[in-house]
Amino acid sequence: MNLTLKQPALQAQVARGGAIELLVPMLSEREEQMEEVAGALTNLADTHAGNQAAIARAGAVAPLVRLLGTERGNSASNREEAAGALMNLSACEENKAAIVAAAAVAPLVALLADGTQAWFY
Repeated sequence: MNLTLKQPALQAQVARGGAIELLVPMLSEREEQMEEVAGALTNLADTHAGNQAAIARAGAVAPLVRLLGTERGNSASNREEAAGALMNLSACEENKAAIVAAAAVAPLVALLADGTQAWFY
């Protein structure tokens, strides 16, 4: 999760190595690791437009939005990491419409209403 934090060269290298295509399905398959998976995607997308687009193309938006919700019993830390990933993905203009279309606005507002601020970093 932290390997690519603020490391643009590593972000590109890890993405070229196929990590995005491996990580995105894990958002739906491995509940015990969702926080780390969402965090890894957050860091891969941080200020890296190519990775932001690639992560969205790989299908990450819908599972990240599902991770925002409380109906599945998602922990606060899972919800915060999902919000952080969506925040970084939304820096790419083409991802904004996809995030809104995936119904992310209401759960993001609910996260704010809960008083969660940890994902504003």
